[in-house]
Formats: sequence, C-alpha cells, structure tokens
Amino acid sequence: MDKHLRHYLWEFKGPNSLLVIIVLFMAVMQTANGIGSANALTALVVGQFPKFLLWVGLMTAAYALYCGLMGVQQYQFSRCRQLMNTAIRRDITARLSNTSYEVFHSQSPAVYASWLTNDVHTIGVNGFYDALEIVESSFSVIFAAAALTAYHYSLSIAVLVLAVVVYLVPKAFDTSLQAHSLAMTHANERLMGRISDVLSGFDALNLLSLRKLLVKRTVAASNDVAVHVNSWQKMYGITNATIWGTSAICQNLVLLLTGYLVWQHLVPVGTVNASMNFAGLIFSGLTSVMSSYMDMKSIIPIFNKFDQVPVRDTAGLEKVAPFTTALQMHDITFAYSEESQPILKNFSLTVAKNKKYALIGPSGSGKSTVLNLLIGNLTNYTGTLLYDTTNYRQILPDSLIAQVTYLDQTPFMFNDTLKNNLTMGEPYSDTAVATVIQRVGLAKMVADLPGGLSTMVEKDGHNLSGGQKQRIVLARGLLQGRQIVFMDESTASLDPLSAQAIEEMIVTDPHLTVVMVTHHLRPVIADQMDQVINSTVFTTTHSVK
Repeated sequence: MDKHLRHYLWEFKGPNSLLVIIVLFMAVMQTANGIGSANALTALVVGQFPKFLLWVGLMTAAYALYCGLMGVQQYQFSRCRQLMNTAIRRDITARLSNTSYEVFHSQSPAVYASWLTNDVHTIGVNGFYDALEIVESSFSVIFAAAALTAYHYSLSIAVLVLAVVVYLVPKAFDTSLQAHSLAMTHANERLMGRISDVLSGFDALNLLSLRKLLVKRTVAASNDVAVHVNSWQKMYGITNATIWGTSAICQNLVLLLTGYLVWQHLVPVGTVNASMNFAGLIFSGLTSVMSSYMDMKSIIPIFNKFDQVPVRDTAGLEKVAPFTTALQMHDITFAYSEESQPILKNFSLTVAKNKKYALIGPSGSGKSTVLNLLIGNLTNYTGTLLYDTTNYRQILPDSLIAQVTYLDQTPFMFNDTLKNNLTMGEPYSDTAVATVIQRVGLAKMVADLPGGLSTMVEKDGHNLSGGQKQRIVLARGLLQGRQIVFMDESTASLDPLSAQAIEEMIVTDPHLTVVMVTHHLRPVIADQMDQVINSTVFTTTHSVK
C-alpha cells in the first residue's frame, strides 16, 4: 500500500478500525450463510427435512444480519472517506501555501482546483474505496478457505496453488496502468484550465460576437480529456478481463476437484454447493484484491505530483520588526529566464520611510518587477535587497509581506460580508474597524448600506465600485498595521475623479511609505511625490536615492 494512503488511514485509525470491525462481522455472516447452504443441501439429499428447515432458517438470519451490517458499513465508509478527503485537501493547500510565489504561479489556479476535486475524487475511489475492498475481500477469502479446509485438505491446497496464479497475472499491467492514470489526471487539469479560461473570457467573446467559441473550446477540451479517460478505461478493462477470466478458470478447477471427491465418497454431496460458494468467494475475493491493488498503484503518480511542489526552506530565517528606515536595492540584476534579457541590470533604489515614489515608463519595462522584488515575491536575482538593515535572504517571506499592502487594478473581494472582507476574520475591535473605515473614506458608503458592515459582497465584488474595492484592500492592510503601500497601476481602470481621489488619499497620508507604478502620473499627484523614477534607468547602471 502506498505510504500516503497508510498515512491517512492511520490518521483516522479510530473510525477506520470501526469500519474494519463491521466488515469482519459481515464476512462471518457471509461464511455462515455458505455453510448453512451446504448443510441444507446435504440434509435434504439424505432426507432430513427438519434439519433442512433449521439450516435454511439460520441462513436467513445470517443474511439478514449481513444486510443490516452492509447499511452501517456504507455510512461508516462515507464518514471515513470524507474525513480523509478533507485531510488530503488540507495537506495540498498547506503545501501550496508554503511554496514560493514563483512556484505557485507556475500553474494556473484551475490546475490546483483539479487537484482538489478530480484528483481527490480519484484517490477516494481508487485508494480508500479499494483499501476497503481489499480488507473486505481478504476476510472473505480467509473464512472461505478455512471452511473449505474443513471439508477436505486437498481443496485448500488447490486454492493456495491457484491463488498464486491469480496474484501473478495482474503484475504485467502495473506500469501501463500507472502511466494511463497520470495522463488522465493531467488531462483533467487541462480541462479545468481551458474551461475556466473560456468562461472567464465571456465578456471579451461577447464584445467580439464570438460566443460560439464558448461551445467550440469547451467541446475541444472535453474531447481531449475523453481520449485519455477512454484510454485508461480500455487498459483497465483489459486488466480486469484478464484477472476475472483467470479467476473463473480457477473456480472451475476447484469445482472439478470437489466433484471428484464426492464421486470418491470422500466428502458429502453438499460440499459441491460449498465448493461453488466458497471457491467463488475465494477467487472473486482474490480477483477483487488484485484489481483493487492495481487501482491503488495507479494513484501513486498523483501523490508524487503533490509531493513535487517544493516547500520553502525557512530554517534560520528571522521575522522582521515594523518598518523603521528604508527598503534598499543595491546593484540588482533580474531576468525572468536564463534565455531572456535582464529586465533590471545593476539597478539600485532606496525607498525611505514615509516617502512617496512614482515609477513611470512604458509597459513591460520592469516597473511591476521592482515591486515584486521589494515585496519578496521574486527571489532569483543577483545583488542585495535590504529591509532596514536586514538582508532579504535572511527574512521570513511572510513577515516581509506582512509589512506591505499591495494594490493592483483588480483587488480581490471574497464572497463574504463587508466586515469579513475588511478584517479577514481577525478579531479587530469595532473601534479599530471604524477608525480605519473613516481613514480610507468608506464611512459614508458603509452608512448608506442597508446592512452596513454585514452586507454581503458579491462574487468578485460585483456590487462594489472599483474605487470602493481599492479602499477596502487598503483598509485591510491598515488594520494589520501595514504602513508600506505598493500601487501597481491600481487606479488605471477607474474614472479620473475616483482615481485621483484614491491616489490623493494615499500619497497625502504622512504615515504611509508609497511606491506607485503608473502609466499616467497626474500633475497634482506628481507634486506630492518625493521622487519620480523613469523605468529607462532600470537596464543601465543607475542608483536612485
């Protein structure tokens, strides 16, 4: 069994142990039913009708109890599976939350959504369900083999030999099944990504009168995943057909041996019924075990994929204190890949506390790159970055980010109350919230809302204006004590009056350190800046103080 499956099964060992006990009693009842069937037939053949009725009654009771336990088992398995599915999602998101900015953005959110939905579902079906199948089938095989041995030792020997054959047959399909399973998970990731992409582009397609592309691209993405799902099912079908065919042959061989024993008067005639019943249980159980084993092997690449997400090494790194003096870039050179030209070359910049800076210049010239370096998102640079007097290489990334509020063109709003969008669920006092609301100019908006701070913010903040969303994001940072504000074209999509109001509110606040990236620096805002830096200096050896 894969180590990951063992980990989650053991994490919830209490509920899983109860499930195993239920399955054990189901196997006992199943075996009792089989023994009763064989004895009933023997009693009937020898003319002992009262015994026949007794055994039929016992069979009925055993089967009724088996059915009752089956209902309990299904509920308990669902409970265990949901606990383990949640734990997998917890661990995946914990890993993603502790990887670097660059690694996280190497995949689209749709890929991660596929991990947390499609892949977790696959693990539940091919992992946890099959683990249950193995336990259930193993109990059935053990009790059935013991029952057959009680009739004649040769039956158990035959079963043992044939069991080895059933075990060896599926081995030939291991590698191929794993490869097909991994290809299917990647196809599901592409499906999620393509559907998410085309649905997100609805407005653009609408304006281009190309809504038909919604259908065309969705069908194309669905056809891609269908190819890989069908390929996996084909391989799975071939494997199962081979396993079950081998099992059927083995059952018939045991039946032939039983017929010979009855013919030789070595066992009672009811043994034929027992042989058919228990041999069927044994070989169908072994087949189920091997089939489930193959399924479980197929999820190993999925877990390996999760494990390949690198986790940040934060050993020896230190938290930073609140900002006191300056952020400094010394001789920074940065390129997005080894093949591309540096977007920054030997560039230096000092951002002093409570000062205001504007970075201007054409799109793609590196302005946003400077912000992402200063906030610690980008780490593959040469040169030195300092927070006050501490080198960025020695800083816990989260503690650095905790000092900065980052405003971009599309501030993210959660589908939650306005208050929770401000506080992010942290227990700030009503006074602190009210003070920040007043400071960022949201007091009138909150007062005019029928529900006040309890008003629900719609998905993506559709019931808020762009300016209101900018103010909410700023308020989040101020509540957390962040006094550094990075503005990355944050007002570019706002109307001129709203944009200027937001910018003036921020750059005139004497307690904020501001770095603003903009294509359009308004004269009134430029007058408030301590320094305006043109991006033409980014690729020349230049120092900005």
